[in-house]
Amino acid sequence: MIEKNLVFVLKDLLLQVSSGIGLYNAMVTVSKSNYGEMSLEFEKLAKKVNTGVSIESTLETLSVRTKSDYLKRTSWQLMNAVKAGASLREALRTLILELNNVQHVRISNYAKELNLWSLLYMLFSVAIPTMGFVMLVVLGSFAGFDVTPKTFIIFILIDVFIQVAIIGFIKSRRPVVQF
Repeated sequence: MIEKNLVFVLKDLLLQVSSGIGLYNAMVTVSKSNYGEMSLEFEKLAKKVNTGVSIESTLETLSVRTKSDYLKRTSWQLMNAVKAGASLREALRTLILELNNVQHVRISNYAKELNLWSLLYMLFSVAIPTMGFVMLVVLGSFAGFDVTPKTFIIFILIDVFIQVAIIGFIKSRRPVVQF
């Protein structure tokens, strides 16, 4: 995922631009840092600028080429700030704040959803096995059939399978919040 370290890259760019370093030099520093795919993208941008292409054009190319909505939005806003001569610091601060807000919204939505799934998990891990065993014994004595250890093992295996399925579903619903 290309946007995994986007917030950290933007914070690095903000720190450098705030200390008086130009955008190109900040991009070169980010390209030499350890931000994974983001460093590779900024390395491509720095190489294009080195060949004489303007920063605006390289940012526009990045926004058209990338599949990441957040990187696309980031490059467009940086490109517009550079073209308009606006403050890069304010543009970077706004981008960081927006990405942090998106992360908080995703986390809070997941926490709300997690309440339901944890209730279902507790139901299948505690309540249903307990009541199920009691009902098997009671119904077994009324219906006249013996409840064998094999019956209990099958019941436990079904319950464990349901619990594993719920845990897998909960893991798959976990949001990716690192940009």
